[in-house]
Amino acid sequence: DVSLQATIAKVDHMLKDAVEKSRGLSHELSPVVLHHGDLTETLRWLANQVQAKHGLVVHVHAHGQALLQSDAIKSFVYKATQELLFNVVKHARVKEAKIQVRRRGRCVCVSVSDRGRGFDPQELREAAGYGLLSIQERIELLGGRMKIKSAKGKGSTFFVVVPDRETVGAGAQAEMESDNRAQE
Repeated sequence: DVSLQATIAKVDHMLKDAVEKSRGLSHELSPVVLHHGDLTETLRWLANQVQAKHGLVVHVHAHGQALLQSDAIKSFVYKATQELLFNVVKHARVKEAKIQVRRRGRCVCVSVSDRGRGFDPQELREAAGYGLLSIQERIELLGGRMKIKSAKGKGSTFFVVVPDRETVGAGAQAEMESDNRAQE
């Protein structure tokens, strides 16, 4: 029966498409590059993925090597940076963004910035922007800190500092304060 064969072909195509999308999503959530190389290489790979998928050109600037001892922290920083870049794609209305990464003592410091629409960080807290607040909560649980600098029409910068270990520590606060002084 011709109609049965057409239905089977259609279902077969749908299954192949679903498997391909599932593989792509799995690769995006936990890419092989997470398990090799330093954080800078991982963030460069992410920048290429964001450009290919969303058209956002992401410049990655590294200040020295960012080798991490904790794979869990590396994975977390990757996912947080991915979420921050997705927010740039979704809200900033720009074609370019910048990631800066460096290792400072026992901490890793990452900033994501754009020259887009910007926003009032106080309004964000009041509106309970779930993605950013969720990232901030997870960073704080790791003993880290996140600072947001933004103003309407002047772009945004997100500073993230987390210790390179899976236990809560106070080292990130000192690193954040030191990094803030360096940025000003």
